[in-house]
Amino acid sequence: MEYRKEKKFVITKNLTKELETYLRNHSLRFKTLYPKRSINSLYFDDYNFSSYIDSSSGNSYRDKYRIRWYGSNDKKNDSNIFFEIKSKKGSAGQKKIFPIDKFNNLINCTQHDLKRLIRDSKDIPIFLKIYIM
Repeated sequence: MEYRKEKKFVITKNLTKELETYLRNHSLRFKTLYPKRSINSLYFDDYNFSSYIDSSSGNSYRDKYRIRWYGSNDKKNDSNIFFEIKSKKGSAGQKKIFPIDKFNNLINCTQHDLKRLIRDSKDIPIFLKIYIM
């Protein structure tokens, strides 16, 4: 999988509108990729909150592990859920996505059920299953 490049800039508040206008009118315009939707995420961390600390302190070499699904949190939602690994190496970022199962299997599940969903997924590599379990 390829890394995507990311560059962040700090701008002063008085230039915000000018920058927004420039970007909206640029020939390579930004466009909406997805319709408006709810995005739900469940992040994994260790007992020392290492992932949270790495992210909040701006560590540019880090990994995040999460389960993500889109849409509502009701029993009618039959969307897929995904186990994702987001990696950051300097200014390059990468996301690996592994499908788990249908959303309805996640509703009211316990920690044990969640581990079973991950363990039983044929798409998640064995080294990740060992890491999570």
